Amino acid sequence: MNDHELARVVARIQAGDNRTVDRVTMSHWKEIIGHLPVTDAMTAIVMHFRESTAYLTPAHIVANARRLSEQRALEAPPIDDAPIGSGWPKPANYEAMSAAYNDPAEFQHQCAIYNRQLADAGYEINHRYPIAPAQEAA
Repeated sequence: MNDHELARVVARIQAGDNRTVDRVTMSHWKEIIGHLPVTDAMTAIVMHFRESTAYLTPAHIVANARRLSEQRALEAPPIDDAPIGSGWPKPANYEAMSAAYNDPAEFQHQCAIYNRQLADAGYEINHRYPIAPAQEAA
């Protein structure tokens, strides 16, 4: 989070417990929670004030943000069930594409095969890669 976002986060904390905030406090909080997304930090503060009467520390925010992240991970669809791109079908040649990740020429060839699969299914294709001939896509 940037300094402006951090100021909003610390102001929300200050509103909850009337603590005094100065530049040293801001620097300390940035060092501990500055890596968090501001929305997670704000939600973590609300979680703390709803669940605890303990004096809020940066560790409370980090722990609650971790809980949020773990909760999102549990609620996310399994990777195999998640749509690829914008709902496009999983490539029939997915394993070959994955195996070709470090071979640019072979990866381009596999993308061309996938583009043929998409074109045959009526999707608009990625023109960055060529379209494989129909017999190759089978």
